Amino acid sequence: TTNLPEPEALLTRAEAAQLLGITLPTLREYTKRGLVAGYRVGTRVRYKRSEVLGSLKLMSTAKTARR
Repeated sequence: TTNLPEPEALLTRAEAAQLLGITLPTLREYTKRGLVAGYRVGTRVRYKRSEVLGSLKLMSTAKTARR
């Protein structure tokens, strides 16, 4: 058996928004602004779980810095 890396978990827009604690329109805006990377798969947009979690850390750091 070959040791292939685990495939990246892809999230739907709803799953990504829920994970980030934001609404779908906010997720769309964040994607447009480049804060969260979205990937087109056919006619749908998917988000890599690791990148969503990474952007969550960036967003929480930015919120803390603004206080």
